[in-house]
Amino acid sequence: MNKPAIQISTYTDQGKNWSASNAVDGIIYGDSSREGIHTANTGKDNQWWIVDMEKEYTISKIIVFAREGYGT
Repeated sequence: MNKPAIQISTYTDQGKNWSASNAVDGIIYGDSSREGIHTANTGKDNQWWIVDMEKEYTISKIIVFAREGYGT
């Protein structure tokens, strides 16, 4: 939680903050009115998001949460 995060681009419509740091802010629920992460629609298939864990960890499980109404 609260580690440095970046993504290939950031969607900037609707006056909301869709930056990569939202993915590591600890908020794991929400609907489309809440701010999450969203890359800009660049037409690229290779969209990416990276978090810097700042040290080495053994990771046994990663869970990605989708906004409500947008799949899982």
